Amino acid sequence: MCKYTLLVSITFLSFVFAQGPYTLSFNLSQFEFSVENGYDRIRGIEMSAIADTGAPELPVKFLNFILPNGTRIQEIEILSLTLIPIEGTYNICPVQIPRKIPLDPTEPPIFVPPDSEIYSQNILYPDSAPIELIHKGNSDGIPFVTIAAYPFLYNPVKDSIYVVQSVTFRFSLETVPFSRRPQIMGERVFQMKLNAIRSSVYNQWEVDAYYTAPPLVPDEELLSRSACEVIIITTPTMTGAYQPLAQWLVEKGMPCMIVTTDWIYAMYDGHWTTADYAGWSEEHIGDDAVLILI
Repeated sequence: MCKYTLLVSITFLSFVFAQGPYTLSFNLSQFEFSVENGYDRIRGIEMSAIADTGAPELPVKFLNFILPNGTRIQEIEILSLTLIPIEGTYNICPVQIPRKIPLDPTEPPIFVPPDSEIYSQNILYPDSAPIELIHKGNSDGIPFVTIAAYPFLYNPVKDSIYVVQSVTFRFSLETVPFSRRPQIMGERVFQMKLNAIRSSVYNQWEVDAYYTAPPLVPDEELLSRSACEVIIITTPTMTGAYQPLAQWLVEKGMPCMIVTTDWIYAMYDGHWTTADYAGWSEEHIGDDAVLILI
């Protein structure tokens, strides 16, 4: 008798599509200009001033965006950019090495001079593009990206600055296999995470479409399944003392249960081997206590 083996090859086809567009705008009322040690400095409201040491210290605004599951960002496309020149000349201070706090008055700060490779270029910094991708991540399998938005572009040779009055961009996304997500989730846990995501991303209006809920169950049902996010292990005499904490955690959306050491000792017979434990096989576990974790 002949036996035939059927080999099935599944090829994942990747497609590219766009998400957006998004528009950012800035005006001079959001910034404070000052002169320190002969250098110009610009500080923005709710903005950072992070760059490589020696590079021009320009304000930057970090923004998070949620993406659809099964996608990753390929590039950022600038669709339109409106720059307004600021009158006068500017010698932007180079980024300095952060000093330790508390400051030591006996140790004078070390001044880092301007990076000659950047300050000698007759082009706009940074790279004539005010939007930069700096981080990729995910939450419960849903992808996120963080971008850096620069409100100013600086020409160090001409000592000129342009404010980004408006920039419109979009993300070029490519499809990838869908990420695994939680199989179940407590109702309050999901709502807590949903609110946190909404408050942390720029594209809040797209959160409901991209951060979809897994099968939701009441928190009480999670407790009955022992599907807890927090387990408090204590002695029987301290159970009552930890009950308010356990209740508070449940109310905050973190299913919690209290397990006593007496229960663990009673359920542990010590007959299981290291190999059995490493395999996490329910058929070979020698004590009932560990079943709470499965």
